[in-house]
Amino acid sequence: MSTVSWEQKRNRKKLSILFFFTAVLFLVSVASVLTRPAALAQDGARVVIADGRGNWGPPSPYLHDRRGPGYVLMTFVFDTLVWKDETGTLIPALARSWRADETGITFWLDPDAIWHDGEPVTADDVVFTFDYVRQHPYQAVDLSAVETVRAVNPTEVRVAFARPFAPFMANVAGTLPILPAHIFGGIENPVRFADRLAMTGSGPYRLKAYDPVQGGYLFEANADYYRGRPTAPEIAFVKMGTAAALAGLTSGTVDLMTKVPATERADLRAAGLTVLSHQMNHPVRLQFNHRHPVLADVRVRQAMAHLVDRPRLIETVYLGEADLWDPTGLAPLDATAPDPYAHDPAKAERLLHAAGWRRDDAGRWRTADGDPASLTLVAVRNFDLVSRMVAAHLDAAGIGVSVTLFDRGGFDAALARETFDLAIVSFSALGDPDVFRLGVLEGRPDSDRYTANTELTRLLTAQASEMDATTRADMLARAGDLYAADLPSFSMLSARRTVAASDRVRPFFTPGGVGAGIPSTLNKQMFLP
Repeated sequence: MSTVSWEQKRNRKKLSILFFFTAVLFLVSVASVLTRPAALAQDGARVVIADGRGNWGPPSPYLHDRRGPGYVLMTFVFDTLVWKDETGTLIPALARSWRADETGITFWLDPDAIWHDGEPVTADDVVFTFDYVRQHPYQAVDLSAVETVRAVNPTEVRVAFARPFAPFMANVAGTLPILPAHIFGGIENPVRFADRLAMTGSGPYRLKAYDPVQGGYLFEANADYYRGRPTAPEIAFVKMGTAAALAGLTSGTVDLMTKVPATERADLRAAGLTVLSHQMNHPVRLQFNHRHPVLADVRVRQAMAHLVDRPRLIETVYLGEADLWDPTGLAPLDATAPDPYAHDPAKAERLLHAAGWRRDDAGRWRTADGDPASLTLVAVRNFDLVSRMVAAHLDAAGIGVSVTLFDRGGFDAALARETFDLAIVSFSALGDPDVFRLGVLEGRPDSDRYTANTELTRLLTAQASEMDATTRADMLARAGDLYAADLPSFSMLSARRTVAASDRVRPFFTPGGVGAGIPSTLNKQMFLP
């Protein structure tokens, strides 16, 4: 049994006090606007963004929520070396220019870039960030391909590679927030660094206030921003229910709603608002525990895929606002292409018979060992309806499935312990296609961890080091075909998202996603001149 020393208790108490005073500091300055949405419109210069959840953690690299919106809000405060514009093209950010060669990349920093406290951003900050993230891993980036980072002079940085790494520009240079060495240099545990200094970045906005209880943020423009003064003097990001946000849009107290019901699109357009729908590129997958003896047979996995009625899922759970996903893993299913795993109970029955399964007198399936086919399906709570409908489809065909729902921590633990047969998982397929490797082999709690197919493993590993785009695309296509045949996970569908905005903002969906591939219309680029 572990024990807690007096010193540990004292430190915990000090940390609690720190969190309390930090929260009070934020709450005092923001409560008056975040608790009364109507008051937000009193300042005509303030842009108001309504979000159904609101609190995504403090906008600091080691404090924000691990899900996409937490990262996106952090990028308003912290800059990366490069960034994506509305076409998905990488453009200068802290790095004004760069040049790649066979062994690495040299970046030249913008000499006008400064931290929010007025200190200059230098090459030493970039070197510090890479070294610090090696010691304190940051969930959004993989630095394993980086051998060394050194400062050539105050505005020039040389990154040398240990091996070629095709995704570097998008997944590292365009994703890793650069940290101020003079602030983070003395911080041994950044996860507990909750002081307001932890929000000191070089980005276009400063955090003016944060209310974790009400679910809201107030950002103020960085007047000294090196890329030009932001167009919105203040941005309020506020938690609002659907009805309140819709009313705010039509009355003018809300400028952007991040999730609009499809049923409201026509009325919002008629009211003169901009309505933008986009594919989330966040496929929902039925993951098989392929190490389970019952599910080790690929024919069983393929049969179950044929038993899931995906079009019915889309119509019933998503009210039509989703698209079929290609089982090869990386993109929506082409509308003109045949569905390799179309709903086909007869084909599923043939596959199960071929795998040695038999029906009992009650019509229920028994496995090749003669045991009743009874499986467990796990998921996070927000996939309740999807999970239960998938379970119902399998049960209707004679395969018993029980559903267990978890919060995120419990779900990740169940996957790590492999205490499941089936799981509903979902993560972005946007960004560099190396996300395919991370989802199949490693890199995420919900990865397939599938290495049984040596050719698939070889292709996924090799493509990350292939610098020729055509060759790499061919490798990924072949890997996708192998993946769809082996089916460690069945990519079923991906939802579409609708946002609505006033004429004061110009939201756009970033091709390739924000950072390493987050599907969002909240790209800070829309607030830059």
